[in-house]
Amino acid sequence: MFETEEIFGFGIVIVLLFYGHQILQFLMLLYFKFKFYESKPILAKDIAPSVLEIVAPYERFLFAKGFVRKMIIEHDDMIVGRELVYYKFYYYQPQEGVHAFVETQPFTGALERVKLTYESLYESKHICVTVNAAKHHFPALPDEVYLFDHYLSSQEEVYQSHLKDREIEAEKLLKEPFDQEGLLAYDAYMQRAYVESFVKAGIVKYTTYGYRFIASFKVWNYAKDMIDGYKKAKKILKEKLEESKENDESHIQGLLHQLDAMEKPKGESNRVLWLIGSMLAFTFLFGLFGFDFIDIIILILVLFIHEAGHYLAMRYFGYRDTSIFFMPFGAITVGKKEKRSAWEEYVVAMAGPLPGLILGIVLLILVTQYQVEFLNSSFLNTFAMMSIVINYLNLLPIYPLDGGRIMQTLLLLKYPKGQFYFYLLSLSVLLLAMVYFKDYLLLILVVILLFGLKQNYAISRLLKELQKSNHRDEITKEIVAKVVVEDEKYAKVSFSNKANLIKQALMVLHTGEPSKKLLFFGFGFYMILLLPAVILLGLSSFASLSSLTNEEQQFLQNFEKNIIQYKVLTVADDQVNYSLEESLKTIDDYLVKYDLNRTIGKPVDEDMLTNPVGCTIPKEIKSIFYWHNGVEQLMPYYDFLNIKSLRKTYKEEQKIVESMYGLVPFVIDGDFYGYAYSCKDEGIYDYPPYAGERGVRKHYYNINHYFKVIAEAYEQKAFYVKNHLFMEDRKKFEEIYRAYLSAVDKKRYENYLNYLKHMAYLYQQHKSLYIKQRLLYEMELANDPTLLPSVVLYLNDKDKFIAKRAAKIVENLKEKGN
Repeated sequence: MFETEEIFGFGIVIVLLFYGHQILQFLMLLYFKFKFYESKPILAKDIAPSVLEIVAPYERFLFAKGFVRKMIIEHDDMIVGRELVYYKFYYYQPQEGVHAFVETQPFTGALERVKLTYESLYESKHICVTVNAAKHHFPALPDEVYLFDHYLSSQEEVYQSHLKDREIEAEKLLKEPFDQEGLLAYDAYMQRAYVESFVKAGIVKYTTYGYRFIASFKVWNYAKDMIDGYKKAKKILKEKLEESKENDESHIQGLLHQLDAMEKPKGESNRVLWLIGSMLAFTFLFGLFGFDFIDIIILILVLFIHEAGHYLAMRYFGYRDTSIFFMPFGAITVGKKEKRSAWEEYVVAMAGPLPGLILGIVLLILVTQYQVEFLNSSFLNTFAMMSIVINYLNLLPIYPLDGGRIMQTLLLLKYPKGQFYFYLLSLSVLLLAMVYFKDYLLLILVVILLFGLKQNYAISRLLKELQKSNHRDEITKEIVAKVVVEDEKYAKVSFSNKANLIKQALMVLHTGEPSKKLLFFGFGFYMILLLPAVILLGLSSFASLSSLTNEEQQFLQNFEKNIIQYKVLTVADDQVNYSLEESLKTIDDYLVKYDLNRTIGKPVDEDMLTNPVGCTIPKEIKSIFYWHNGVEQLMPYYDFLNIKSLRKTYKEEQKIVESMYGLVPFVIDGDFYGYAYSCKDEGIYDYPPYAGERGVRKHYYNINHYFKVIAEAYEQKAFYVKNHLFMEDRKKFEEIYRAYLSAVDKKRYENYLNYLKHMAYLYQQHKSLYIKQRLLYEMELANDPTLLPSVVLYLNDKDKFIAKRAAKIVENLKEKGN
């Protein structure tokens, strides 16, 4: 069954899937500001022939109905910062007294090439307006406007419906065409009337920067109406009767204008706002998923450095409109360049994960190998590990990760079908990973890829058609648009989707094929980066029990069983009854002195402090846990996984231990994997959750013993603060711990050491690398100088790895003995 946190996480994902589009539309409404535009008359001879070609089919229909073209006006966009030019063609039908307006739609995402509106004016100053598949754009109407939209599938039906719509008003029609001055005044009047109706409805307000939508439920509902209306309009327009061949050129020119709109440069301020806004949304979303705020900050920093690499590489190669923004599953960098080489694409893709990998590895080496103290902090260590993991995962050959982009650039540019199969394979891998890991963030990515599956297939099919008769470098957007319009396979694809299809096909076509040098060296370098994963998989396979002989498996089973028996300490009759109050006061004083609750600690959930099975936790201890995430975290371990994620990730292993030993964790913390501390029979146990039952061992006799050891370690400076970092003197701490062993457990400890010595002698010449690794690991954990002769036996081992490991342990044991 799913955990509560998983159900909550999947619930958030479902909300995003169902309402994500509405949320985005709502935010865009709040983001955009608009103004009144100014219209000016223009002659047909001054308009680009392509624009006249777009309008031509609609104009022919109007002429057939008795309309006469009276005038053309030009105006800019109402939306501030969107630099587009609109042309509005005005027609009048004298017998019926109908005004018709054909306005070009150059903006990205338009469902039609033009918007055709019919209007009839009454002597009472009321206006009857008929639009088609556009009513969802009007959240409120002026009092004098009657607006109708029947979402029809042909121009004839729309016109006939307008003649009926205007019968709603029994008043006399005003049958006079506009002159130039009257048309400009009427256009300005209608602008103002609609905007004032928005203000009156309480969804728009005026600011010094222009009109803006108000964050309210009304605007939220308007966003929903826009999305529902857009879907309805898209469906209606898909069912529209197939246009005759004489309209093909109009269709092509409309698509080209859409592509030009997509290529329009965007303002620098818009990009910064999108980055900041998406970053805040990302923080809020991951906060809902239960991520710790510090972890979210580290994640954002890692992702930003990754995307900054892409961004700088794009800028270096001359990409336009480069920008970074965050998404529910990560972050993305986008940019435009009409033609680019495979080398540029390769460098851009590699520039993301490579810097993050190098930075993470360097930080980790400085801390672990060179003991650079000022870098030895929980934040930097978490950053280093997260940077390595995220950037390395990004190199995996899966679309849409950077590794997938590299594979497509180097191997699949000439093979459209191969690109689609690679997309399908990536989707399958992500789907399996999502099911196996029960990861709701992967679910978002899977759903996005599922939505893009049909489009990706259409792109691969289009690329295959284009490559049959053209060389890649000779294919222009005009050629692609012509193929899309004339090919029956794309007849039912919506106008906006056709534009996106052409745009994505051109991105592939305008990427130069890789040279032989790039194939050899670029692919070779990429495989070298992937090599550690292959080695780890190989070692994992080599080290698995299934690859061992029966004799080796039997040895390991007995070895693990004996180790557990020696490590699980018993409560001796002669144990000392320590003063719990005194120990707690020592700890509390130390925390106050160094203010460790702010530099290291984190609060824990109330359910982690309930009384576990088998023992009682005094209320004084609860207050200590509220200072920090368990006393053990005061040691220099790195809290890479927080409580919630740790409990969730290793819940199966915890269930095994809890069922076998009856241990209920009262706090989870520790190093990268964490330890769960539990009580049973007044003893303090711990186990690494990933180790299952093998890792269970009793650390202290009881709670009093546990806190006494910690308190005395503080008094003897086994724990101390240096340069704002919490440090530990392991030698002193081991001495304090051993000082409080009972006579019974001291004897048990001696038996444990003797057992290790015996096993080391018995298996020094054994051929199994895995067995020798396990023996050395246990002797390293014991860290007892009396084991020195046993470890020396492995210094001249045939395997260099074993010999090197033994030499390191010998060095540590000699230092400890001194």
